[in-house]
Amino acid sequence: MAKQPEPARGPAPAKRPAAKARRRRWPLLLAALVFAALLAEGVLRFTWVNPYVSENPERVVVLPLQHAHTDQRWNRAVIVPQDPSVRFRSDARGYLLPARRFPSPDATIVFVGGSTTECSAVREDLRFPALVSTLLERRGLKVDTLNAGRSGNTLQNGLTNLVEHIVDDRPDIAVVMHVANDIGALSEGAGTYPRPENMTGLRAGLRGLLQTLARHSSFIGIARQVATIQQLKPNAGNFARSRFAGRKVPDPAPFETRLRAFVGVCKAFHIVPVLVTEPLATVRTGLTPDWANPDSQDVFNAVVRKVATDERVVLLDLSRHLVEHVPGYDQPMKVFYDAMHVTDAGSRVYAEFLAAGLAAQVLPEVARRRAAAAPGAAPAEKR
Repeated sequence: MAKQPEPARGPAPAKRPAAKARRRRWPLLLAALVFAALLAEGVLRFTWVNPYVSENPERVVVLPLQHAHTDQRWNRAVIVPQDPSVRFRSDARGYLLPARRFPSPDATIVFVGGSTTECSAVREDLRFPALVSTLLERRGLKVDTLNAGRSGNTLQNGLTNLVEHIVDDRPDIAVVMHVANDIGALSEGAGTYPRPENMTGLRAGLRGLLQTLARHSSFIGIARQVATIQQLKPNAGNFARSRFAGRKVPDPAPFETRLRAFVGVCKAFHIVPVLVTEPLATVRTGLTPDWANPDSQDVFNAVVRKVATDERVVLLDLSRHLVEHVPGYDQPMKVFYDAMHVTDAGSRVYAEFLAAGLAAQVLPEVARRRAAAAPGAAPAEKR
């Protein structure tokens, strides 16, 4: 029997690539998941009482310290055009370098303050907390100095840093110089210290994420550098002399309370507190902060002197020293470039005064304490 011919067939349909099909299914799957989540949310809102509906998220207190392992350049061309860039580095604990210089120091001093202690526009080796160590070494003393200053910090921040961070490094001496930023904070905060370091967990998490990404991404790193570039910028004019505008003196009571608390914490942790008055020149420049006020500075420095007397702790009256022993200290660019922040030369003036005071009034007491605590030391006589 003859074989019948097969019926003609049309062209075979094109096969859809499997990968393309999967890609088309993803939007549908995502839409389904979103719909399911919204449906579940709607059902739960009608059938379940959420116990967290009125609860606020936990708050995060960020320690106002320098970041550990900071390594940046600071632009100070507006005040020192012939040497416009200074190094700005910190160690693993956030203290500005140079910090620990000796393997077995005779004493360790921590300096607590704001930008006038940070000295970001001063050459690294000439910042007065570091220079104090060098000057004491010339006296035969091996003393490590830790610069815990940070721009914008107030005594409120300094007290937080002391309790939460500094005490772990077991310094022998804590030198605190906080006045100017406290005046500004209390003036703006209607007599109370603002708490900008308090943030919700979400904000803190995002901030930490961006800082971490900047370590691993050059693109994010350069974006962060551009956004946070550090340089001096004049407020108005170029070092034009002008008088300070009259401003109301804020109530120093919150400052005094925290200063006494700072002294108390130091004593509780066997740290010798040293209080320092903060100078402010009588002539302002184009870089002087708008809120600077000599009248307030005098009032708050008087509180520092009073607390030192009441608490029987050492006072190094830096403000009075400049007035009485440094002729022309208030002239622009001699000691200060903006009436409160020191130049390289001004930092040396600070360091020489503080080193002499520490060597004469504080370090002998630290030496006696260390000798008494040494193994085999004879017990102190009872009085």
